[in-house]
Amino acid sequence: MLPPFKQYKGGLFYYFLILGITDPAVYLAFRYLKIESSLTYMACYFFQTISVLYYSKKLNFGWVFLCVTILSSTYYYLHPYSMIFPLVILHLIMVYHLMAIFLGEILSTHRFNVYYLVILFYEFTIILKCLALIYSFCAAVYYFYIITAIEVLFCFYFIFYNAENSLRVKIKAGD
Repeated sequence: MLPPFKQYKGGLFYYFLILGITDPAVYLAFRYLKIESSLTYMACYFFQTISVLYYSKKLNFGWVFLCVTILSSTYYYLHPYSMIFPLVILHLIMVYHLMAIFLGEILSTHRFNVYYLVILFYEFTIILKCLALIYSFCAAVYYFYIITAIEVLFCFYFIFYNAENSLRVKIKAGD
């Protein structure tokens, strides 16, 4: 829960706020309301995707409709594995827009912000965890623990840095 506080004035605040409350929300919804955990994850990742769209200045009806369509396409199956594909697609939408922010900054300033590189890598680890669950459950358990340990390191990075104070590496112009 510490990264959202650092991101408040210089980063993806809502993204990190939703990320921070996702696991407690999933636990509480399942434990006390008996709501399937995959449904709560879907709702949280939907709002996280909306926050990325907001920060990338691409939040419009078309993207929201696409996200709702993706989520509602698997609602009736309610099988945990059928829920993983829409979550992967939502994360791919986030990666697409975070990549657009990252590349936009490179093109406008001739520097790349390490903050966006780290958050992109974090998103890719989430996608890989989801795909590992689908394709090889036994191996996914080990992969899950390894990647979770790496994600804790990402958390420490986001506690200390945001988009405004992160390292920016100058890209040398070609001759």
